[in-house]
Amino acid sequence: MGEHPARTVQLDNPNSISSDLRFVRVPIATTIRYLCAMQNSLLVHCTCPDAKTALELAEGLVRDRLAACVSMISGVTSVYEWQGKVHSDPEQLLLIKTSGARYPALQAAIQQRHPYELPEIIAVPIDQGLPAYLKWVEECTLADD
Repeated sequence: MGEHPARTVQLDNPNSISSDLRFVRVPIATTIRYLCAMQNSLLVHCTCPDAKTALELAEGLVRDRLAACVSMISGVTSVYEWQGKVHSDPEQLLLIKTSGARYPALQAAIQQRHPYELPEIIAVPIDQGLPAYLKWVEECTLADD
């Protein structure tokens, strides 16, 4: 028995000036992996009190393969109610790219390592994205068995 033949998958070429479509021969298993990664990827928001805390948290999440990439955004001001008072504090926003399969472990790690009593951890499903990037996110966050 030989390998399964590649099936033709039509892909839109976003870099093309014209609106014509290209045909690319891609093994069906590769296409399925891309689609699964696209449906399984998450963007997790998490705020930190300062750059040092944010960097330590980000590096730990990537090192532990809980996140493929963490983008740090400085200059964020959060206005919120906490224990009956309105606060306004400077924070660092982390944009964490991960897979749905690793989310429970990611959430637990943030809760364990974060200095806040109640850290902001908000996961948003990624509905669309560059398939190769989302596949990379999935590959980077595979658990070491």
